Amino acid sequence: SHTMEVPLLAASQSAWEKVLRQVGNAVVFIDSKAGECIHWSVGLTTLLTGGAFAIKELNAYKASYFGYSQEPIENAGRAVFISAAPYSSIQVDLCDIICQSSFHAVLLVTVPHYEPQNLIPRLRNDLLQWMGLGSGNVKDFHADVLCFPFFYAPLTDSVIMLPPFGDLFPILDVNKVKSFGSKPNALSSKDLASTENLAISLDSLLNQMSVADVVFSIGNLSSAVATALEDFPSVHSRRKTAKHRMSVILIDRTLDLCFPTSVDSKCFLDKLLCALPHLPDHTNDIAVNMSQLAQVTVDSTNDEALFPGCIAHNDSVSQNVREWLFHKKDRDILINLHQILQSKISPGSKFATRVKPEALEKDVRQFRGNIKKIQENSGVLQIALAVVQALTGEHAEELELVLSTERVLRQNVATSTGSNELTGLLPQITKLISERHIRGLSLDALLTLLVLLYSLIGTDMNFPLKEEVQLQAAISTALFEDQEYPGLVHDILLPLEANKEKVDMVASHVFSILKAVSHTRRDLTKYKSILKGQGQSMPAEYTPLLQRVIKDILDPSRPLIPDMSCKSAGLRDLLKSGFSMLLNKQQAPVTQHPADQPNLLIMVLGGITGGEIRSLQESWAVSAQSLAGGTLFLASTRLLSPNDTLQAVLKSSPPPL
Repeated sequence: SHTMEVPLLAASQSAWEKVLRQVGNAVVFIDSKAGECIHWSVGLTTLLTGGAFAIKELNAYKASYFGYSQEPIENAGRAVFISAAPYSSIQVDLCDIICQSSFHAVLLVTVPHYEPQNLIPRLRNDLLQWMGLGSGNVKDFHADVLCFPFFYAPLTDSVIMLPPFGDLFPILDVNKVKSFGSKPNALSSKDLASTENLAISLDSLLNQMSVADVVFSIGNLSSAVATALEDFPSVHSRRKTAKHRMSVILIDRTLDLCFPTSVDSKCFLDKLLCALPHLPDHTNDIAVNMSQLAQVTVDSTNDEALFPGCIAHNDSVSQNVREWLFHKKDRDILINLHQILQSKISPGSKFATRVKPEALEKDVRQFRGNIKKIQENSGVLQIALAVVQALTGEHAEELELVLSTERVLRQNVATSTGSNELTGLLPQITKLISERHIRGLSLDALLTLLVLLYSLIGTDMNFPLKEEVQLQAAISTALFEDQEYPGLVHDILLPLEANKEKVDMVASHVFSILKAVSHTRRDLTKYKSILKGQGQSMPAEYTPLLQRVIKDILDPSRPLIPDMSCKSAGLRDLLKSGFSMLLNKQQAPVTQHPADQPNLLIMVLGGITGGEIRSLQESWAVSAQSLAGGTLFLASTRLLSPNDTLQAVLKSSPPPL
């Protein structure tokens, strides 16, 4: 089979360019998820350079008294709607906007659908009806609907995020902890809809890549998506005619929450995500304060940059630098950025051999006032400032403290794997919680550490009940005391001015979430533990789940992976299992192995970190599959920082009433 050349970044760029040809003189309405996809592909400014008449946010029209009705768009005859949300959720907005305007032509760019031939005529009809409401004659109007399979954010040519599913996260089942051997929870109707929509998106991505896929899954949500995918009629025709063969592995994020809650990543992208806030309404990019480039002093009171920079830029220099954020060491990133900036601003000058963040900041400041040079190098300047801010901001101190605490706790867990009760660990955190203000630690950072701990020990070990009770009381007190400067728990679970009783209830709920975190791998066999004992005298080592999965897939001896279920049974397997069921009523073991296909797509549902992307790519690079010309693609719903992870975990289980 020939090498699979499917550059996802380039593919999405050429697809968006086709859409952009249609925005000239039109009003463009776009929602934030679609905006995030364009942002990582061709960049949002292309809407303006494409000649759009005006750009409006689609989801801002929920409140009609405040939104659209006050500013009907005069003299705009055409509108382009770009939405990464399912049609049913934007129908009312579309109707409102179109009925109040005088458009004669409308284009709707919407998400893929598994039966486009039925959907498109219905949608066109809706749009025509709304345009014609004022005048009655539908003949004068024109409506087009495009089911667009490129609503993803390409970080590189082989790594994509899925902004439309940025909030998707496997449920942490609080009840599972209480009842052993219980059935997995039925998915809620909202999750079922997301599962179905994600399967449709995955299906359309595989169609774009022309792939005959075999789908494997680990975890409940992944299994539901794999099952939904298998039920589409288009799957079988694609598998017959596709150019390439690929194994697709879907994995639930919640099976290993240690990596995304850790601040101990070697990957610089993770350091950026840890240190800087996200761009408003974005799940992957970060907001960079650009005031160093301004000639005026910018006094921004609440840390929110007025016109933030970011790291998604599609010039070739920025794309190279972005690859470095995954793979290079801090030191090398600083030196390389210094060399790029120096060569742009004073060609021929000597490069420093050691570069501190402050020196790089000085390099950036040399561009002040030189508008032409700033425009030419805008992308790399923004990334350079992000690097400086990640290494020097005031959060750097808190991160150091969290890092040393995390290392001590891990060390403690690692050296006590022989016993099944871990004493003395939780009291260390209880003490930190009560001293958090003196030490400059936020409650969020400490709760994130707890998620890491509970995920790490799984069901192999447990903490003494008495210590857990004391910890829960400390969390409750802290939540009660911190109501003036609320953290994530307050935002997500606590109403304003809650009384002590309500706060106690929430603290108990947070605790049951932690317990649920430790139970996610309970029903697995091979991957039940992510701590590997290394013999008597050596401490146990945490081996990230994703690393173990790819190692097993690529292992030439093809070990069985019992925790991975395969939904795509080949015909041979069906026949075999049919016969064996006649013979011995036992289901034959699945004989498909992910390494049977030359290419691999690993997709993590619930988010991924830079460090995981890096380690998966490094494992692949030295594998037989890679040497034979196979390609590894990585996908996830979003990039995760420790803070993002805590937020997702707290939202993942319905709060007590």
